[in-house]
Amino acid sequence: MALVFITVGCLSAKAQQGILLDLTQEQEVVTDSLAAIYATKLVLTGEQELMFKQKLGEYLVKKKELKKKVEGINKLNALQELSLQENGEMRDILTDEQFDLYTRIKPSIQPLEVIQVADDN
Repeated sequence: MALVFITVGCLSAKAQQGILLDLTQEQEVVTDSLAAIYATKLVLTGEQELMFKQKLGEYLVKKKELKKKVEGINKLNALQELSLQENGEMRDILTDEQFDLYTRIKPSIQPLEVIQVADDN
């Protein structure tokens, strides 16, 4: 009976994590790196870290797709909107204190876009 309960418990925890992503090796390395930085700075629990990493991966894929399709100011606007959506989902994972810190440190850890300005000289 206990074995069945444990198995069911594992399945429901797995379902709560959402669909596993098919990340490229590069995306996985980036996601792991970002998750490790955030886990340290936000003092995430083990469960939070797993859910947080999953969301990071999901939004990394969305950001990559968006960058392929949109350019210029429209891309920046779309990236800003996507970042706000990501924040909303992270709010469900983090405590209020963690979320406040997350929104303060995210721009330095995950800038929307690095823009190079041409030198007129």
